[in-house]
Amino acid sequence: MRRSCHKCQQEYEYNGYPNIMIFCPKCGHFDYMCCDFVFGPSEPCHICQGTELLGKVVTKDGSSFLVSEKFNIDRKLEAPYNEALMEAGSIIDGRINHGL
Repeated sequence: MRRSCHKCQQEYEYNGYPNIMIFCPKCGHFDYMCCDFVFGPSEPCHICQGTELLGKVVTKDGSSFLVSEKFNIDRKLEAPYNEALMEAGSIIDGRINHGL
C-alpha cells in the first residue's frame, strides 16, 4: 500500500494491518492511524515506520503493553484502552525523533 506524508508530502509504502499506526520513513512524522475502536479490538496495533515494524501494542493480563524489539521495550502502558495507543505512539515518536 502507498500513501503520501501529510507533513513532507513524500510518498511511501506501508504494510496493511487491520490496526496500524504509521510514522513517515522520511521525516518521522506521526502520519496515520487506523484502528477498530468501535467494531472490534484495537489491539494488537502494529506501529510502523513505512514498511518497518517498530513495535506493537498488545494486551497481556488485561493491560495494554508496548512491545518493541527494535527499541528494546516491553512496557505496561498507563493510559486506559484506546488512549494507550496514543501513549504508545508518543513513546515511539520520542525514540524516532528525539532519541529518548
